[in-house]
Amino acid sequence: MGLEIECKLYFPSLETIQAHLFQAGARLTNPRTYEHNIRYEGPNGDFTSHGIVLRLRRDQDIRLTYKAPAPQVAGGMVTRLELETTVGDFETMDTILKHLGYRHSMVYEKYRTTYHLPDIPDVELVMDEMPYGNFLEVEGTPEGIEVALAKLNLTDAPRIEMGYVDLFELLRGYYQFAFRDLTFQNFTGLNIDPQIFVPPHK
Repeated sequence: MGLEIECKLYFPSLETIQAHLFQAGARLTNPRTYEHNIRYEGPNGDFTSHGIVLRLRRDQDIRLTYKAPAPQVAGGMVTRLELETTVGDFETMDTILKHLGYRHSMVYEKYRTTYHLPDIPDVELVMDEMPYGNFLEVEGTPEGIEVALAKLNLTDAPRIEMGYVDLFELLRGYYQFAFRDLTFQNFTGLNIDPQIFVPPHK
C-alpha cells in the first residue's frame, strides 16, 4: 500500500513557478506531458459522496488509480491512501470498468511537467497546467516537503487543501457552469478569479 502526501500551491503564471524552480536548482525529470483522465462513479453511485476516487489516466503510460476516502489534512498537506497499477490498453480497461457497472463521472485534462531537487531525493515537484490555473504540487514525506518549500522560498505561500476536481466543483458552484468535464475547451474564454480557492497568505 502507498500513501500520497502532497502540498498544492497556486500561481498566476507558469513563469513564476519556473523562477522558483530555477533559483532552487530544480532539474527536469519529465518534460511537459498531456494527461487525459476519466473519473468513475461506482455501481451504487456513492463514490463521490464517500470521497472515493477511481481514475483511469493516459499520459506516457496508462494507469488505473484508486484513492481512499477521508484524506488527512495537516499543515497544508493532504495525505491519503493511493493504489496504482499500469494497464496495457486504455480503451479496453475503460470497457471492462463499464461492463462491471462503473460509469464515467467526468473527464479532466492537464499538462504536467515534473522536476526534482538533487539534494532532496524523496520529493517530487510537479508543475500542473489546469484549465482554470497553474499549480505546483510538492509530493514526498512531510519533512521533505517542508525542506523543499524552504529551498523554493515558498514556506509561507498559501497551501491549497483540495484536489483539482474538488476545486473544479467549487468553481462550478460559484459560476454555475453547466458542463461537468474539466477540459481546456470548456474553459476557453472564461475568466476565473483564483481568490475563490486560494487561501489568504500567512
